[in-house]
Amino acid sequence: MKRFYINQNNIYKFLIYFSFLLFPFQNLALRISSSSYDWTVILLIISIFLFFILDDFQKNFKLKKKIAILSTLIFITYYLISHIINYEAPITRFLASLLWLVGLLNIIILSSSVKINQNLIFKILSILLFFICIHIWIEYFLVIGPENYNSHIKARSMSFFAEPSYAGLILYAAAIGYFFIFISNIEKKIYLFLFLLNVSSAYITLSLHIVTFIISLSFFIILFLFAIKKNLSFKFNYKIYFYFLMLFSLMGYLLVFHVLNGEYGNHFLSRLTVVDPEKIKNVSLLSWLRGMDQAIASLYKSYFVFGTGLGSTGEFEFYSEYGNKLQHVGLANLTLKDSYSLFFRLIIEIGLLAVIIFLVYILLRIMDFYHFICKQNSRKKYRYLIFNFLFGITILIGSLIKEPNFSRSSLYISVFLISSINFNPKKN
Repeated sequence: MKRFYINQNNIYKFLIYFSFLLFPFQNLALRISSSSYDWTVILLIISIFLFFILDDFQKNFKLKKKIAILSTLIFITYYLISHIINYEAPITRFLASLLWLVGLLNIIILSSSVKINQNLIFKILSILLFFICIHIWIEYFLVIGPENYNSHIKARSMSFFAEPSYAGLILYAAAIGYFFIFISNIEKKIYLFLFLLNVSSAYITLSLHIVTFIISLSFFIILFLFAIKKNLSFKFNYKIYFYFLMLFSLMGYLLVFHVLNGEYGNHFLSRLTVVDPEKIKNVSLLSWLRGMDQAIASLYKSYFVFGTGLGSTGEFEFYSEYGNKLQHVGLANLTLKDSYSLFFRLIIEIGLLAVIIFLVYILLRIMDFYHFICKQNSRKKYRYLIFNFLFGITILIGSLIKEPNFSRSSLYISVFLISSINFNPKKN
């Protein structure tokens, strides 16, 4: 009788793949007190920990593991001392932020050493995203109904995500990934179809991450145009420029006739109009602007360096005209303790210096991606790397703009994808 044997080095890999299978199911989140923790986050933290202790830990103590230990100890020591001295946050909030941020820190440092199959992750994501799109449209036509759509706060498609905003961000990120795979492999029309399916499904969620989509798409179009200019013939360039023109025409049409002046125009405009602060009434926009005020106040409070401490978001006094408006309508605590933006929350809790270091790291990864797509063969053969990176980086951009939650799957899979991809084709 044969023995059933599992290689210990495959345990953490299995958990990583399984965490990606679970990432859309935010409705299954583990709820403790008033907080929700996606299973993807928990599994990724466990998998990185297992990788650390199982992958030849005693025989080959790699440099990255030494860096991970040193960085983690410095991070914990500093913010523990800061918490003891300043005590801006309750101990439960401090420990929660400590866990999630240490997890993200170690994913950044260690995930590139995990020999994960990026093509398999691409296939898992593609299957999940296709069924999410179908589910979004089923909700629109059969569950909510076009006549009742957006009639109240819950009457928007969100599939299995916690909010329509998260669903929109994921689908817009996928649309960008598919579009640039198509640009790299124009003969593969299936990716054009998947782009259109995801972008239309994302629009149906009425998520304000259409702003994330436009910003990210514009940036990566410029990046790709610089890359393809180096090695493509004029004839092939012509085709690519044609598709770019078609895309810009489509986006202009959607923006002018549907987003701004269409049926849901007021939904978007009420969240984007900041010209006259006195006339702002949308609570989401007021919450975001109050988060900005809180981040600015934390800079002065922490002398622009290390933040006001982990878990301190919403735990210290600051003045905000927008906060006064929210208090006037009985919503004083709405998103107060997450600041409605990952960028604001990171500035508040870990400070401007750490945020700058993080953004420099992201910029370096984008430069690695640029050098990768400069090679035509890489764009064709390793299209799954193009999708995975663009999917991850777009989610991160959207999170920095308006998704503050440390414990959501979207943030963790984005950081994992950005950090784990090796752009050396020989190692893939």
